Amino acid sequence: MTIATANALLKTLEEPGVGTHFVLITHEAHRLLPTIVSRCQTVRFAPLSLDLVAEKLTSIAEIPLDQAQQIAILAEGSVGRGMVLIEQDVLTIRDELLDVLDGGAGSRPLSEILKFAEAVAKPNRRDLLPTTFHLLRTWYRDVLVVQSGLSAKQLVHSDRIEGLRAQAAGSSVGQITDLLSRLNQAESAIGDRMANARLVLENLFIKLTASRA
Repeated sequence: MTIATANALLKTLEEPGVGTHFVLITHEAHRLLPTIVSRCQTVRFAPLSLDLVAEKLTSIAEIPLDQAQQIAILAEGSVGRGMVLIEQDVLTIRDELLDVLDGGAGSRPLSEILKFAEAVAKPNRRDLLPTTFHLLRTWYRDVLVVQSGLSAKQLVHSDRIEGLRAQAAGSSVGQITDLLSRLNQAESAIGDRMANARLVLENLFIKLTASRA
């Protein structure tokens, strides 16, 4: 909301009709006017347990439990997010993406990397880009988990443990955090600045796969 719109809402919040309740939902409360926040009761919603999300996804979408469990991890405690990921066929996207990242150094020629980036950048896949970036972040998050010596139970992609260990052994923490920063910059360039998706993704995947060398 603009400041003018927020102030108009503030007037409504101060003088609601009898028996009227407003429920304001946001994941960026820091962007609200302090005067609005001060007139509301804050209720924080924690993510649901992975077991509960997997159970609901299995029931609603009628998918195998093992698939539901993997999607529940990616959905980060949200049944609604999980349903969106199922509609997007997220497990297929994940396998295609991680097959590019999970492999020995130099296992894929540059022409193949560029071809993959071109496919990801196609207009008919534009709606899948947020999920693609989310999957990339979870991969490098897992690399950091391995580097930190934490339990494999903390991994999102536990079925790719060997590839994660290989990248963790061949990269420093600083290199992985740099790649995460590049991911954020690439997503912002495409989503916020409307940069050429193909060029941005080609540069990104060249950098990501080069990190395996």
